[in-house]
Amino acid sequence: MLPTAKETERIAVLRAYGVLDTLPEPDFDRLTQLVAHLCATPIALISLVDSDRQWFKSVHGIAWTETDRAMSICAHAIEQQVLCVIEDLHADARFCDNPLVRGEPHLRFYAGMPLVTPEGHALGALAVLDRIPRQLGAVQVEALQTLALQVMAQIESRRQRALVTQAMEARERSLVALRDSEASWRRLFASSATGIVSADDDGCYLSANPAFCALVGRSEEALRGMEVLAFTHPDDISPCSLEMQRLLAGEIDSFSIDKRYLRPDGQAIWARTTVSQMQSAAIPGEARLVAVVTDINDQKLAQLRLQQSHQLIGLAGRMAGLGGWAIDAPTGTSAPVVRWSDELRAILDCAPEHSPQLEMSLSWYPPPSREALGRALEAAFEHGTPFDLELQLVTIKGRPLDVRVIGEAVRDSSQRVVRVQGALLDQTRQKCVERTLRENEERFRNVARATADAVWDWTLDDDAMWWSEGMQVLFGHALDTLEPDSQSWARRIHPDDLRRVLDSIHGVIDGGGEHWSAEYRFQRHRGDYAIVSDRGFVIRDTEGRAVRMVGGMTDLTEQRQNESRLLQQATLLDETEDSIVVRDLDDRISYWSRGAERMFGWSAAETVGRRLSELSLVNGSGNDAAREILLSTGRYAATFRQRCKDGRWVTVEGRWTLVRDADGKPSAIFGVGTDVTARLELEAQLQQARRLEAIGQLTGGVAHDFNNLLTVILGNADLLAEQLADQPLLLPLAEMTRTAAERGAELTQRLLAFARRQALQPQSVDAHQLLANMDALLRRTLPANIELELVRGAGLWPALVDPSQLEAAVLNLVINARDAMASGGKITLETSNAWIDQHYAERHPDVAPGQYVLLSVSDTGGGMSPEHLARVFEPFFTTKGVGKGTGLGLSMVYGFLKQSRGHVKLYSEPGHGTTARLYLPRAEGPPEAPPTVVRTEHDFRGTARVLVVEDDPLVLRHARDVLVGLGYDVTVAETGMAALAILRERSDFDLLFTDVVMPGGLNGRELAEQAMSMHPALKVLYTSGYTENAIVHHGRLDRGVHLLPKPYRSIDLARKVHTVLKTRPPT
Repeated sequence: MLPTAKETERIAVLRAYGVLDTLPEPDFDRLTQLVAHLCATPIALISLVDSDRQWFKSVHGIAWTETDRAMSICAHAIEQQVLCVIEDLHADARFCDNPLVRGEPHLRFYAGMPLVTPEGHALGALAVLDRIPRQLGAVQVEALQTLALQVMAQIESRRQRALVTQAMEARERSLVALRDSEASWRRLFASSATGIVSADDDGCYLSANPAFCALVGRSEEALRGMEVLAFTHPDDISPCSLEMQRLLAGEIDSFSIDKRYLRPDGQAIWARTTVSQMQSAAIPGEARLVAVVTDINDQKLAQLRLQQSHQLIGLAGRMAGLGGWAIDAPTGTSAPVVRWSDELRAILDCAPEHSPQLEMSLSWYPPPSREALGRALEAAFEHGTPFDLELQLVTIKGRPLDVRVIGEAVRDSSQRVVRVQGALLDQTRQKCVERTLRENEERFRNVARATADAVWDWTLDDDAMWWSEGMQVLFGHALDTLEPDSQSWARRIHPDDLRRVLDSIHGVIDGGGEHWSAEYRFQRHRGDYAIVSDRGFVIRDTEGRAVRMVGGMTDLTEQRQNESRLLQQATLLDETEDSIVVRDLDDRISYWSRGAERMFGWSAAETVGRRLSELSLVNGSGNDAAREILLSTGRYAATFRQRCKDGRWVTVEGRWTLVRDADGKPSAIFGVGTDVTARLELEAQLQQARRLEAIGQLTGGVAHDFNNLLTVILGNADLLAEQLADQPLLLPLAEMTRTAAERGAELTQRLLAFARRQALQPQSVDAHQLLANMDALLRRTLPANIELELVRGAGLWPALVDPSQLEAAVLNLVINARDAMASGGKITLETSNAWIDQHYAERHPDVAPGQYVLLSVSDTGGGMSPEHLARVFEPFFTTKGVGKGTGLGLSMVYGFLKQSRGHVKLYSEPGHGTTARLYLPRAEGPPEAPPTVVRTEHDFRGTARVLVVEDDPLVLRHARDVLVGLGYDVTVAETGMAALAILRERSDFDLLFTDVVMPGGLNGRELAEQAMSMHPALKVLYTSGYTENAIVHHGRLDRGVHLLPKPYRSIDLARKVHTVLKTRPPT
């Protein structure tokens, strides 16, 4: 696909910058390294998107120089001219098949900020890439955008340096021209086809050449003294006036604007006006505005009428007055016939009788132009494609020309191309004038720009050196007192810097380089030395030989003095939370920031002047090793454990930088430290929470399988006990089996509590009243040498919690406290209101901020070590002796609190007892009265029709036997799908008794929903070894759901079935 006009213009602008295929430059490399560091990516690059490739000015992290444009991600990024972030290239349909994504280097992440010129052309992008999907933080996005602006500024600066070189060359030519006479300039001024005007500081015309007078329809006399905006179109006055104000204020060096001039007859004429500020050559010190005004009226009007007039502006209009040519298409074996007009023969220095041949004619064009014209002719003959080219050629007499060649195909009646004909325009003189005008404009703009520096021009062949007035302004050397050669520079360089500077500049000249820069000391007229930054550009001839060098010298003395005073600007550094410490090479502290005071506890008055080692902040041997690395590399970074004034230890990420003085010698160590103690603690808590979650998932699954087994064991033990009631020798065995199964059921229930798989029934509870109701029970579990105290907080809120599970948790904690005080002690149960703020929640990611009811259980026992405290919530972990504990009590408490959306925290130290704090979520309504339980004997027999669905064959058989024994009509199914098939055939069931978790693609809840849609009066009873989201959500049983937890006894099954059958049918 051919590029659009806009894309063609963008590529032309890119190439005009002259940055493609240039050598690496440290300024750009530092920016790519910095953006890779700030964005934490392994790869960063500066990509410039050409017509068929993307070329990398700088790369970091990968050995690339260029790639095909078809593979370029940056080519997509520059289309929008805004930040482009693709978090996963694999997931993006535009790039998932890109060779750089599918193959090496296997890119997954891309973020690119377009590099946009002041005129709005996107040249390329500053991009960061990674081999893994990722995101950028807000700070990283801002850094990428800011550094992209810096890259564009470097590219603009690079172009400006090139313009300075061109200006110096123009200056040399201008000096020769100026020496001829002022009349020569006036003749050029008067004969220029482009309008040129000058104006004073008040914005009034001083002079105007005939071209400008003809353009605006006014004489020079009429214009002189008139305001420059006097006959500007009203719609163009405001933007033009704004740019003029900026120019006169020194904010810009020049500006260019397209505007309309109003002629006396009212006609509006479009012109492109480029205004610069310059020093008048005629009157020293008088500031003038100089404008070059180009008539673009036809161009502007043509743009407005483009669609209507495209065919009218055809080949005939372009060929008028030019040398014509025609090439007939070859027929058979005959060569193509070439015909020229007399005008074309004259342009090409050929005799009137010259008979042109195609191959010979093409040979007059240099290779690039020859290849371009050959391709254009081939396309015209094959496809009828017209062309319009600007080329170079050498005439038969060796005279070089700049030409414009226009061609168009001619077709016969059958639409076959029989001829390509066109015109050739000799625009050598026009190109020369254009170049001269551009050079003069650049001269006008850059003379003012260069006055801040001492600009120099060094001719290498004869060692002649020219200096601008900046040499006298900056350093006091009168130009007429300077040596005419390079000694005017070299003999004033500080002796200690001379050899280094000369070696560096000759290294660039002799090594084929173009750019040179150095920083050194340069002697002023009064004898002292200034610190200067010197930059130069090497100009070479066609053979690559250095013939000339131009550059500029900037006085950095004041800047360096300001930099040396930065350490005294303490108020700026005190804003950071990080610690900032500056010390000399003897380790004596010269600056101690407020951040350091807050972090370590010592004030600046206590530390400044002392050695860092005196504070015992870091290990001595480690500090010595760090200093060795710092002195050899200039930087050092590591993580330290550092002791504060009050004895606390903090973990600090430290970054040290070696500071050098003006002579480049190490003078101080600048250290920045970030307290990461809280962050590391939070990471450890997250790791512990994940480990407990994984253990919970494992134990939940194990408990589910055991509950199925225990259901069968309990049921059979009940049956055996009934059948062996009259056999006293065997009955104890059955009861022993039942007791063991019940203990196993209790064990699995604790596992389910830890795994957060039990079905809770939370309600609004008065936590202190619950403790008061447990008082008698708790005191019976405690020996006489242990005191129990209950403390109620004022205005206690109700808690939203399952009261029976809370009672079990409190009982577990009290028993643990009792076992920790073998010699006696005191247990305190305390309730109060508590708020968990955002800061605490950020440090404990498993809890949400908000209002809670705090229930604390404290003892005066021996306490626990930090190693034991870190593992107390793990299942089966216990510090008690063999046979004295299961290790599931605290695990059950942990799981219950997490499932209740609460929080549990243990505090303990050896010898100082233990406190368990249970944070219970606050309830909205008042406490609910506990239900009254009336236990009565009942005959649970019945004749209802029951469909039993259970995937475990043993449990299924047990349930069927119990229900059949009670008189129920029982039908069984082992899967949900099998049960559904039965329900489609029969509609007489009264109750569906189904397991929740079943294989086969249909769980118990889904089975019940489909069954009730077919039989609305059908009642449902669920059973499960542990809860799933099917009937329990957020740890709470869904409203209206009946659940018989596994393992269950025969009497439990009988009672629950009888109860459900007596309830009202669902509505």
